[in-house]
Amino acid sequence: MTGCLFASSFAAQGSAKRIAYYVKVGVPSASDVPELDLATENSARAGRFMVVLFPHVRTVGEIGTMLLALDASSRWACSHVPWRDHERSNASLIGLTWRTDAGLLSSVMGFAPIGVMPITRRAPIVGLAFWPGGRVNSFRKGEPSPEGVGLVDGDHGMEKGAHDDAWKDTKDRVVTLFADPPEDRATLRQVAFCLPRDLTQELRFKDGFRPASVLGF
Repeated sequence: MTGCLFASSFAAQGSAKRIAYYVKVGVPSASDVPELDLATENSARAGRFMVVLFPHVRTVGEIGTMLLALDASSRWACSHVPWRDHERSNASLIGLTWRTDAGLLSSVMGFAPIGVMPITRRAPIVGLAFWPGGRVNSFRKGEPSPEGVGLVDGDHGMEKGAHDDAWKDTKDRVVTLFADPPEDRATLRQVAFCLPRDLTQELRFKDGFRPASVLGF
């Protein structure tokens, strides 16, 4: 249901060669983040995508605790992201990045088993997925960000024809999944989580930015 055919391809075909997994037992605190960073650095050196699983994070409040723990680290950064289209009065958007060894900001995709999340981001347990390395996808479509990387920049291991087909099919599938109810497709590409607004109003991140929609005026 992610809509991303790259992700489903990795999961179905030899994901151990393409994905590194890290599982955190319990609700994470700031003291847990250095170990996660070390695992992520190892994933980057091995040329693997990173998937982080939090099986004991079960409530939206615990997701908030997790985000604050990550944001306290110099390598992670959370931010409130304003809606552009189809804003929901009961939900707000949270972006999340991880800083690579080269200083690039890797955009993190979040998953959670809560209905307020977009349909493409609902999963049995809370998790994160991202590419912790550099720009190695020579078939990448569009202009890369000068400061950041995303899943599309990763080591996919596909031939050009398969890559281009997966890219087109992914775009088409996401359009279909986001059609009813309509979702803010452009903005959701930049965010990790869509969470209840009564929670996000209480989250203070180190960047200090809070859009008007989060403040309620």
